[in-house]
Amino acid sequence: MNVVLDLDLDFFVHPTASCRPDSAKRLSSREYTVATGAEVKEFLEEHCHLATDAPVPGREVTHHVDAFWTWKEWLERGALIAPFNVVHVDAHSDLGIGETGWKYLMSDLLSRDLRERSTPRLGSNGLSSGSFLAFAIANRWVASLTHVYPAKAHITPDSDGVTAPGDSVRFFMRDFDFRTNLIELRHYAAEDALDAIMKDEPPPSTHVEPAISFTWQSGTDFSRDNFTHMIVAQSPAFTPKSADALLAVIRRYFSPM
Repeated sequence: MNVVLDLDLDFFVHPTASCRPDSAKRLSSREYTVATGAEVKEFLEEHCHLATDAPVPGREVTHHVDAFWTWKEWLERGALIAPFNVVHVDAHSDLGIGETGWKYLMSDLLSRDLRERSTPRLGSNGLSSGSFLAFAIANRWVASLTHVYPAKAHITPDSDGVTAPGDSVRFFMRDFDFRTNLIELRHYAAEDALDAIMKDEPPPSTHVEPAISFTWQSGTDFSRDNFTHMIVAQSPAFTPKSADALLAVIRRYFSPM
């Protein structure tokens, strides 16, 4: 099964900027610290087990939402096979928290035939850089998702004592419970979607999508090899211009496809 390393440059930026549109200006290099090239090299080689003399097929994109369209393109021409595993190395979960696209996804999109889900509505109330992973899951492209978050991220336990990243979406989980480690998208009528997420457990739904494994861990603890594909997102709205120098380091580990 294919394994995609989905890397966002903001993983290497501290502190984490949030709730910004892709059109936002670059962050201040005075207020945000960027990892060194040596630190990026160490993460890619020691934690992702990549090597410059064996680059994996990949692509660099500007905004992270472009990963969705890249995966669609690769799938259509047979360069990627669904379902595939995704390792999402990012300061954000990109599952849709802080936006309203979840309502459109859980009502309108999931009511469609699977063949029609790969052309969703765009914007903060649809497919965006902050929600593209949820839309990829809704298309049944993803077999498992691992979110690797920065070591300096602030993670606090929820009411169940689970230390999930704060921008993960509880109502996408089976039984609305992070302890299941399963994302299980549920389809609701549009008028019921908002009410559904306010509950402590899932109310009756029209249908339930196939579950996928969802885990998360700090970049310090993460280690995995055998990546078959790679995506690198610049994410200019969430990185200072000084972070762009890291792209030259990262490009050595993938061959453009």
